[in-house]
Amino acid sequence: MLDEREFESYDEAWRWSVDARTAGAFWAEISRTAAVHWYDEPIDVMQRDTASVTGVRWFPGGTLNYAELALTDPASAVTLSSLADPESLAPFLELARTRFGEDSASA
Repeated sequence: MLDEREFESYDEAWRWSVDARTAGAFWAEISRTAAVHWYDEPIDVMQRDTASVTGVRWFPGGTLNYAELALTDPASAVTLSSLADPESLAPFLELARTRFGEDSASA
């Protein structure tokens, strides 16, 4: 996604993500390119909300299952690192297959 925009620097990309004028476009793009599975589509990306600590409400009206998104993709970022071998990382589904057998990981 960032490559498509051809930013000159990391700082330029970072400004796009945090600037109040462009942050909504950034996070809409993240949601789109990450193919977020919304159960209920948000009515907007961000709305002003003075009661919120951040001053905005993100994806109002949108509903998703964060645990489902984190645990169902075979390339999931959920990993386990062994204390005995800190360099080793195992994706969630690999751990499920090791612990519960091949059938339970696909259930």
